[in-house]
Amino acid sequence: MNQLDDPTTWVVDSHDMLGQLDGLLTRFDSALSQARALELPFPADAVDDVVIAGMGSSADVGAMIVGAFWERLRKPVHVVRGYGLPGWVGERSLVIGATYSGGAASSAPCMLTSSSRPRRFSSTICAS
Repeated sequence: MNQLDDPTTWVVDSHDMLGQLDGLLTRFDSALSQARALELPFPADAVDDVVIAGMGSSADVGAMIVGAFWERLRKPVHVVRGYGLPGWVGERSLVIGATYSGGAASSAPCMLTSSSRPRRFSSTICAS
């Protein structure tokens, strides 16, 4: 028997991470369906690069997107795990602030930096 199948070891998993993994594919499928249904208010060729800004697990979502679609990405996608944006982010960059908790503290500084620069697009998503 695998040690993970033993109920006495489940005490160690106080955040139910094993249970979270169990439904991961369903959540990925749902997110992919929602993304495909999304209509962008601008043409995709108006964007040169994409920045996904977040902290902790919010940034992990961006890293998963890059990892899952690496070979199919047509534009550079960068994950920023900090409070500021790189200097190269400009008016043809799409900046996405991601926050799992819905609190703006993790992505707000990047979005504020983005709004102070010349830009065409800025978007904020709250993922839950």
